[in-house]
Amino acid sequence: MVDLPITAIRQFPREIRELVDTHNGRMPANVLSVQPGSKPTLTLCRTAMRSLIAMAAAEKEATGLTLRVTSSNDSYRPLEVQRSLFKSRYTREPNGNSHRNWDSNGDGKKERWFLKDRHLAVAAVPGTSNHGFGLACDFVLDKAGKILSWLVKHADEYGFSAELQSEAWHWRYIAGDAIPAATLAYEEDDMAFTEAQMRAFAWQYNGRGLDDNDQSPGGNLSTLGAFNEILLTVRAIAKKVELDAKELAAITQAAKKGTLAGIAESTDELVEAVVAALPDDALTVADVEAAVRKVAQEKLKAGAPA
Repeated sequence: MVDLPITAIRQFPREIRELVDTHNGRMPANVLSVQPGSKPTLTLCRTAMRSLIAMAAAEKEATGLTLRVTSSNDSYRPLEVQRSLFKSRYTREPNGNSHRNWDSNGDGKKERWFLKDRHLAVAAVPGTSNHGFGLACDFVLDKAGKILSWLVKHADEYGFSAELQSEAWHWRYIAGDAIPAATLAYEEDDMAFTEAQMRAFAWQYNGRGLDDNDQSPGGNLSTLGAFNEILLTVRAIAKKVELDAKELAAITQAAKKGTLAGIAESTDELVEAVVAALPDDALTVADVEAAVRKVAQEKLKAGAPA
């Protein structure tokens, strides 16, 4: 048996931190991200997905095998799916096997649920699974053990750890907002974007639109502030967009002035404007930065506040 490296979750990513006590298996869509082209569909919280994408790329380069989940519910798992899974493996009838305590009907009293067969894999009590937080994945492992061997040696570099010695397939993200250096290096090296990728990544990591953001109390951004969201996303991804203190302060101040009715009604409009300003060939970070500034200046001339 392979000795699996097990490390406790250091912290929850910021986007789910206030939801962990109430939304396990019921995470809102804006904190989740789907790995493009994944089959079965792989869904995690946004921060965990960043490292999963980087880790999967490194694993495939090393082994030639694609890192994929066993089913679409074996990454992020809705609460009802976890309830069904738990009931399929546990029974109220005492049988001498290991048990877990679960308040199945919500009356405040936990009942003992016994594993139906000691050979079955255990399941987390509904409402407590790391799958329900969008942090865990159950991976398909090859018979030769290449994927598992690679994960044992390198998963921690991307903020992932095994959770149980008995479940070699089950790995979860543990690094919270401390994005691992290997993930940042992968993102920095991935410098060219297609138009489709530009549309996908522009709001991937903040997940906010004009009606739901944290830059202004009223929930609205000025045009300049909204375009700064794209700038800051590019900066976070590639570490190439730098704003001096005076420029950043001016943008922050503009963002606090609120919405510009009729100029930027949706995030789609903003992204479309930036994409339209980009060159037709490879989209580098420099191209994106130039397009963002160009469109922001045009919007300002059209009536944005100073």
